[in-house]
Amino acid sequence: MERLAQGIDTAEWVLSQLESEERVAYAEVGCVGRESTDGSVIPTDVRSTIDLSQIGVWWRLCADGSVDYRFSSSLETDHLDDLIERSIRSATVLDQRSPACYDRGTVHRAVHSGWAVGGSLGDFDATEKLERIANLHCVNHQ
Repeated sequence: MERLAQGIDTAEWVLSQLESEERVAYAEVGCVGRESTDGSVIPTDVRSTIDLSQIGVWWRLCADGSVDYRFSSSLETDHLDDLIERSIRSATVLDQRSPACYDRGTVHRAVHSGWAVGGSLGDFDATEKLERIANLHCVNHQ
């Protein structure tokens, strides 16, 4: 919970940096917590599992009529200062001829929990997730 609170504080800091930047016409900032699983499965066995957790900050900005999108799992202000500057520079040198549009679905997909029989995969630990995958593989190849 402490890491998520740090991510939210960092997102607010990034937003204040972007709002104070004259070249930025519009910006959206958010904090994303992602749970994922890494593992190895064969049809008869779950070989290895590990649950991973990541907190990051994302933003989308519009500068000089062009848009740039960034995500960082590093919450260090020195790193984010550099990334913000590169983000603004990338948008301004893109020099789009037609206005960019923003798709809210992009952000939704970034945080969507997904689907699984019996609930979201996020409801299961690494071993349970990979056992479900192994079972699906066996069912689909019978």
